[in-house]
Amino acid sequence: MIESFMLGLKIGAICIGICTAGGSGSSTVVCPPVRTWSPEFQQRVAAELAAAPKKTALVRVVGDAITDRDMARACAAHGGAK
Repeated sequence: MIESFMLGLKIGAICIGICTAGGSGSSTVVCPPVRTWSPEFQQRVAAELAAAPKKTALVRVVGDAITDRDMARACAAHGGAK
C-alpha cells in the first residue's frame, strides 16, 4: 500500500518537475531515458543480488532503479518526449 502511494508521489513529482510551458500555453513532458543492459550483464547483476544480504543498501538502490525505469517507461508510453 505504501509502495503504491510512494510510486504515485514519484510520478507526480517527475511530471511537475519536468513539464515546461510551450509558446502556445501547452506543456511538454520530457521523459528520462531508459538505460539498456546486455543480457549477460543483467544475469551478472541478478546473481550478485541473489548472493547479497537482503538488507543491504545495494538491494534498495536496485529497487529504486527499477521504479525509476518503470516510471520512465510509463512516461514514454503516455506520450512524453524522450
